[in-house]
Amino acid sequence: MELTTFRIPEIPNDKVVLLNISKSYNADENTPPMFVRKNDYEMTRKYWTVNLDIVREAEYAFGVANGIVVAVFTDLKWDYIDCPFICSMRKGFTGRRVDDSPYLGLDLSKYMSIRNPFRYVNIEVPKR
Repeated sequence: MELTTFRIPEIPNDKVVLLNISKSYNADENTPPMFVRKNDYEMTRKYWTVNLDIVREAEYAFGVANGIVVAVFTDLKWDYIDCPFICSMRKGFTGRRVDDSPYLGLDLSKYMSIRNPFRYVNIEVPKR
């Protein structure tokens, strides 16, 4: 998978990782257990396949559901975490919620993709 960084006019300078939490956000009785989470913090923070060297540069993590920013976190500390649903190690963060973020409610649907559940914004990604 080729990694790229996005430049988004509505996010001119902040270094952000966009995390597509739509599966968890829209969970129902038919949703696989891996995607069922108790709140948007748990939906946003764990079980990602991100590159730690890149994501540790992010100032913010946005939980994006159905193309809309529904949660914003900062003071991120990313690391490997156990994932009880699959064999491989995944990554997750701890962080602090930003309830008054101007990014809450921002429509980023044209930048999100089901094929790639995360996007780096304004973070330099090394060329392969």
